[in-house]
Amino acid sequence: MSSWTNLSGSAASISTATSDGARCLSIGAGGVIRQDLSHVLTGGETLTLRYDSYRGGASYTRTIKLVAKNGETYTTLCERTDTVGDGTWPTAALDYVVEPAHVGSELAIEITGVAGYCWLDHFRMYSSPPDSPRIVGYLPHYRSLIPDQLDSLTHVIAFNVIPDPLTGTFKVFSEVGGVTTYESATGAAGLTSTDIEQIVAACASRGVKASVCIGGGDIYAEFQGLAINGMIDTFAAYVRDMALAYGLDGIDIDWEHPNTSEDPDRAEQLFAALEQELSPHGIELTAAWTGYAGATYALEAVRRCRPYTDAVYVMSYGNTLSSFQERFDLYAQSESAGGQGYSATKVCPGVPFFGRSADRSVVKPYAQIVALSGGSIDPALDVYNFEGKDLLYVGQNTMQSINGFSADAGCGMMIWEVGQDVEFSHTNSLLGALSWAIDPSPSVAGLGYAEVWGMDDNRQFQFSTNGTSLGATFDTNHNGIAQINDDGTFIFAPNSGNGNDTILLSTPIVLTNGATSKVKLSYDLSSVDFSVDPSTQTILDVILMDSVSSDSVTIRLLDVDTSDTLRGQVYLREEGTPPNLFLGNQTAQPVLSTNVSTVISVELDYSAGGYAWDINGATGSGAVDLAGLGIDRFDSIKIVYNNWSNSTDKAVFDHLMVETFMTQPESIYIVEYQMNDVATTALSSVDQTGNDPGSFPALTGIDAATDGLGNVLFRDVTASKGPTMSLADVYSNGVYTIDLYISEWDQTAENHGNLIRASVQSSLTDGESMMIGLGVDSNYNGMVVSSWVAPGTYVSGSTINEIPYQSNGTGIVMRLQFDLDDGSYRASWKWDTDASFTQYDSGASMNLVNYNQFKLNINTAGSWPADQSMSIGYMTLNQEPQITVESGYSLWLDNYPGLGAATNLTDNADGDALDNLAEYALGGNPVDAADVGVASVSAIMEEGGVNYLEYVHPVRYDADIRGLTYYLESDEDLVNAPGWVGVVYEVIGTNFNFGAAGFNSVTNRISIDAKVQQFLRLRVGAAGL
Repeated sequence: MSSWTNLSGSAASISTATSDGARCLSIGAGGVIRQDLSHVLTGGETLTLRYDSYRGGASYTRTIKLVAKNGETYTTLCERTDTVGDGTWPTAALDYVVEPAHVGSELAIEITGVAGYCWLDHFRMYSSPPDSPRIVGYLPHYRSLIPDQLDSLTHVIAFNVIPDPLTGTFKVFSEVGGVTTYESATGAAGLTSTDIEQIVAACASRGVKASVCIGGGDIYAEFQGLAINGMIDTFAAYVRDMALAYGLDGIDIDWEHPNTSEDPDRAEQLFAALEQELSPHGIELTAAWTGYAGATYALEAVRRCRPYTDAVYVMSYGNTLSSFQERFDLYAQSESAGGQGYSATKVCPGVPFFGRSADRSVVKPYAQIVALSGGSIDPALDVYNFEGKDLLYVGQNTMQSINGFSADAGCGMMIWEVGQDVEFSHTNSLLGALSWAIDPSPSVAGLGYAEVWGMDDNRQFQFSTNGTSLGATFDTNHNGIAQINDDGTFIFAPNSGNGNDTILLSTPIVLTNGATSKVKLSYDLSSVDFSVDPSTQTILDVILMDSVSSDSVTIRLLDVDTSDTLRGQVYLREEGTPPNLFLGNQTAQPVLSTNVSTVISVELDYSAGGYAWDINGATGSGAVDLAGLGIDRFDSIKIVYNNWSNSTDKAVFDHLMVETFMTQPESIYIVEYQMNDVATTALSSVDQTGNDPGSFPALTGIDAATDGLGNVLFRDVTASKGPTMSLADVYSNGVYTIDLYISEWDQTAENHGNLIRASVQSSLTDGESMMIGLGVDSNYNGMVVSSWVAPGTYVSGSTINEIPYQSNGTGIVMRLQFDLDDGSYRASWKWDTDASFTQYDSGASMNLVNYNQFKLNINTAGSWPADQSMSIGYMTLNQEPQITVESGYSLWLDNYPGLGAATNLTDNADGDALDNLAEYALGGNPVDAADVGVASVSAIMEEGGVNYLEYVHPVRYDADIRGLTYYLESDEDLVNAPGWVGVVYEVIGTNFNFGAAGFNSVTNRISIDAKVQQFLRLRVGAAGL
């Protein structure tokens, strides 16, 4: 009792009431005890206390509380009062989500004995961090996981395996070649061990939890048999071992359905055993239960299993928000109110990704309903008539309404099943709509963020790519917005002369000197009609602003004369400091025709302190100190109109967009010598301006000093020297470049072996280095550029007679680039008057794995004659910018300035078959329709009597770093539904020496013997872009 404080009475002690004589806590009537726990409460975290209690034949009542301790004050957070007395040790649970008022308090437990004596044992306290509502997707064994779908899910459940009541294991269909195929509910082949491994790996890469479902439709006898045959404990231990072996985050039980009076007891035994085996390993236990309020035995099992269950998935599949709410109430309301007493955060009512007739005779996947509707469907609809029967399904608008309720109520949702959705990139994707309404990790907008209204929806309320409604906000204020058929335009035609409306962005933008240093506001207009007298100064302002501070950047169109022309203006406004800061000359800014399509944009660069605008090809740029002005945040778009004729004036938008970018990252100089010191400064004293504080040691037997003209001159070399700079760090990953510029030389004595070479090497290993330099080689009748991968080979980069023994006013720049992550390297050189380098050597397996020294070699075969010399203009060692998910795409875009504003992943400026994402992933050129990158190839192959369609496609070697995923889809009929769907395919090899720079190849195959015809295509996904 040393850890408990006795608050009242003396009826608490340690007893040995358990069946095995183990110690437990005993408390009687009137006793009150409390234990302080060393846990500080965090806002939004979920606390779960589980405990077992016992009383023999007599009933006993006690109350258990979770309490917040603040100093000497204790406040009850939640409590539970139960009466026990059936001679068993049932488990009870107490859940609480920490409210803001208790953040920072410490946690305590308090127990009060109400009547009789009782024993309590096996206290378990769990704390789950604050989380978004669960969005759970079931994935049957006959579907393939589409990686992009994971961005809208928090949990994926692989469906299904069947319990074997005779052995306490899973039913197995076959074991072939190390792959286990589990039996499905129909007795046929189902989920495989490979399926589970791939799902776990894919989920782990996206931060999504992976579970396996045990059970399924009409699987009840097997669960009953486990209890009847006394196999529950054996089965629970087997499930634990399997979950650990596969690396699962959870186990899901789908017992359909408890249907006898004994089943509630059996279910409780099963769940208690599973919870005892799984919870110590952090593996959650969930359950799929009926949504039918009249299922007596099933609902009793639901209540009995509640203490052991981390979440409950309610199998109800209505197509309305009200049906979702009803099933939530059935489980989340207290037992006294007719519910099941589950914490709201644990309840996940079902959402169907299928349409079903009222009599359930016709069922169609949502993807097929979209296909039958001509390939697109109104998001407001949730009924489709198929051959005279109405199929009820959940439309995109209903999906968003369910999401809104889920967020407000704190509950989750369960989807059956994600494979029935259309492609994630399709405008009608239900998971796509889900990602609009719930951001799994709300944050400030990062690099590559874009809010794009493409005006492509055939409806009044336009949604951005992030789900922000453009039409709805205007319609609220009766501003006469209309979509014209399906022509990709959006009409702004207010029915009042003056007004404004504000649209909040899906995520606030905060400018920094890092990843989000640039923001761009742009829009396209098909036409503008300002018909009133220009003296009234008709105005249309599109403003990117911060609703908190009112800082803003504005693009203004102003009617200033009687012709069909407008003036464009761009200006900043800082909070509380009128007038506006015009970005350029107000009166001289360009005019544009009201009858011609217009592209307008303004870009702010926080890091560089500048701006740039483009009004239909007329451009302007300049400096503006955004940091000094305190302008660094934007969260909304505001449209202001003044002096409009409410009968005729209108603006027709094609496109409206807000984007963030990163300023091109600069290389990080580790060593930098620019040789700008005053004349006669010794090499050891020359200013080294790189990030490393090192310098070369003093030299003897050689004259090495600055010439006052930006060079270090080497002469009177009497012996070979290798001054070495010890670096402060050991460099073991990343991409590096050595640049060595020899500005002048005179080696007309033709002494073979005279050279200057720069290198990196490691003092931690033996003889591993990377070198590049210029020297005399009599075999080449002149000087030669060379590199050396040591230990390895000497490679020359220049040809015979190419470089003379004496310079003639033109210097040579040599460059050696190497990648410590993948072992690749390349060497190149150029004349200092050339625009680009010529590569002469490359490899994929250098010996160097790390380095901590920068070295300069000045070599001589004997000594340099007095009139022989070489001069270094500069030498540097730098680390290239690290490619990340965010920076990789931005850096790629910088190679194609011809894209203009067409920088979104889905843009296709050159009109070929690939959008920007595909061009990026496959190495294509987004502004050249003839260059689609590295092509995929396919062929029919036979192996072991089985015919396969083999498909080989490229993969960027650093695809994981860039957030790129590659996967296949199949179709058996390119004309009719259901169209392209996920497919189970076998990856049989990866070629890391593919021959295309920067790419590997992956070979996949599928069996085609069971299909009349089959087609495969490659799809690309991008996480974090």
